[in-house]
Amino acid sequence: MKVRSGFVSNSSSSSFIVAVTDKTKVTLHIEVDLEKYADKVVEDEAELRDYFNYEYGDDWEEDEWSKNRFVSCLAAIKAGKKVLLGSFSSDGEEAVEQFLCETGIPDSPDIEIIESDGGY
Repeated sequence: MKVRSGFVSNSSSSSFIVAVTDKTKVTLHIEVDLEKYADKVVEDEAELRDYFNYEYGDDWEEDEWSKNRFVSCLAAIKAGKKVLLGSFSSDGEEAVEQFLCETGIPDSPDIEIIESDGGY
């Protein structure tokens, strides 16, 4: 067992030894449940309107950005989809949250991205 005195961080590392031919890249596939990061899951117009009133104030319909997002969300709901409203943090506890914060949500045929502003 290793014993360390002095400053100890929460960082960790993992060693590896691999043998390769010419290919050194690995393709990773992960599955992320975006609902886990949603502050609100909306499935009908009344809930959506309540959310926009709470988040953007009673006059949100006067703002073009908010109005366009509402219209897009409402169209998705009318098409039978759930609308997930949330965010990712670079201070998140999981690496996948930090990654999604930096890069945004990747394109997927199963997801309609209404708004995703990856990066800092």
